[in-house]
Amino acid sequence: MISVYKSKKKLPLLSASEVRELELQHARKTTSETYVLMQQAGRALWQCYQEKFSQYKNILVLVGPGNNGGDGYEFACHVLNDVSKKKNSVIKVRVRFVADNNDTENWIKNCRSDASLALEKLLAIYDDLQPFNRDDLNQSDVVIDGILGTGIKPPAREIFSTTIKTVNQSQLPVLSIDTPSGLDTDRGIEIGEAINARVTLTFIALKKGLVTGAGKSHCGELYLHTLGVDKPQLAMSESRYLTPLSSLSFMQKITQRNSNTHKGDFGRTLIIGGNCGMGGAAILAAEAACRVGSGSVVLVTHPQNVSSALARRPEVMVHGFSDDEMEQPAQIEKLISFLTGSSSVVIGPGLGQDSWAKILLESTLEWCKQQHKNLVLDADGLRLAKKLAMDIQHCIITPHPGEAAFLLSEPTDKITTAEIQQDRYYFAEKLQDTVAQGVILKGAGSILVTTEKNEINSETHQQINVCPYGNAGMASAGMGDVLAGTIGGLMAQGLTPSYAALSGMLIHSLAADRAAKGDEVGLLASDLFSELKFLVNHGTDFSEMTEEKKNCQ
Repeated sequence: MISVYKSKKKLPLLSASEVRELELQHARKTTSETYVLMQQAGRALWQCYQEKFSQYKNILVLVGPGNNGGDGYEFACHVLNDVSKKKNSVIKVRVRFVADNNDTENWIKNCRSDASLALEKLLAIYDDLQPFNRDDLNQSDVVIDGILGTGIKPPAREIFSTTIKTVNQSQLPVLSIDTPSGLDTDRGIEIGEAINARVTLTFIALKKGLVTGAGKSHCGELYLHTLGVDKPQLAMSESRYLTPLSSLSFMQKITQRNSNTHKGDFGRTLIIGGNCGMGGAAILAAEAACRVGSGSVVLVTHPQNVSSALARRPEVMVHGFSDDEMEQPAQIEKLISFLTGSSSVVIGPGLGQDSWAKILLESTLEWCKQQHKNLVLDADGLRLAKKLAMDIQHCIITPHPGEAAFLLSEPTDKITTAEIQQDRYYFAEKLQDTVAQGVILKGAGSILVTTEKNEINSETHQQINVCPYGNAGMASAGMGDVLAGTIGGLMAQGLTPSYAALSGMLIHSLAADRAAKGDEVGLLASDLFSELKFLVNHGTDFSEMTEEKKNCQ
């Protein structure tokens, strides 16, 4: 049983259909029935219960009509068999089905597939199968959720939504089987109501919707048991991963420095932004670039921000560009000189949307495109580039869902933030395919999409990496600016744009987790700086990253 968010290794992320195909492949390869996997799932659930919920003695197993219900029957069999072997056991188990028709005989008669075999086994040792009643919750102190699985399709049936809502209102701890009931495991969204699990034990492979969007919050602690199924060999699983920082071998390029070096060896990051009243955003980005090891950092900003930037971070070289001088050739030449001397460029934090911002953005984007300069585009820069219809295919962009919706919207086809959140993978992939070189769609379970080349046949494909870190405290001003500066600072040190985006996304979110220390409310973007410094030095090998739950055989 692998603790998903403590894993040291990348974990493939599969769709529901890919997992089903993998299950069938395994059955063909081993010449065994798929029911064997259901039996193993029941055993794994019992082991998980003993490890995580052993203090609870009154177990309510809720089952639906599918194979998740079958897993629930198998779990109940393990409980009953264990109780029968112990004279003084105080564990009690109730198995209740969730259906529109409360006729038990009809439920048994209509049970199909592998679940029917598990139900037959249960009925040989258990004679109290009944329809679920709200009062069952009053007699229980833990719920095993086997109501719905990966096959759920909208619209949600009322009986399921009502039952799930009732379970959530009870606030009893829940162990969900494979997925919290009511969750779309491909998109990470609720279909009607979804169970709020304390623990989710998913089987065979990690479903992609469990680790992003609403999926991340509904799962609680997330564990994976492969049930002995071989590592996924499906083509899609090779390009979609939940990726921990400890798996990034290329980070040694950053952490292992020769003693005979100087600041020029570690690049220069140019930060452009900070319009009137928005200087803090650019200053945060500049300090982030410093903290992840950029040899030097230059900040081009509005003159009113110069003194505050120097007071905050005197290591940064700060240059003020005033509104009334922006259209003068000398100012543009000065900007080009800064661009020429930089190793990477970040533009957008606090940039604004006025003529000052417009000139800076147009000049920077055009020059970087011509010179193939690595560029991170964020915040106001994204919206302004869209308004100006500028080509940003050469950029790494870091939109939140609202900015993503703005970038993808057309006059006759408006896309809302809610639509983006309804299918985060699809829209992140679409952004990378049509808008930018690389995309980090921010949010719970941030998604990075880049284009990678196959080493064997040189064909290109989209590579998707999902961030396993982050917390609700990151929903505060300045966090995105720190992310942009982090990526720019890593890029300046020689990481490719894709690698800088990936490592920057992970370091940034993990720094937020370490800074919060469990206290998320009141977390500030500037709280991340000391943690950024720690992680670029120790991120791939420190002990908090290496703990894994022992594998239950």
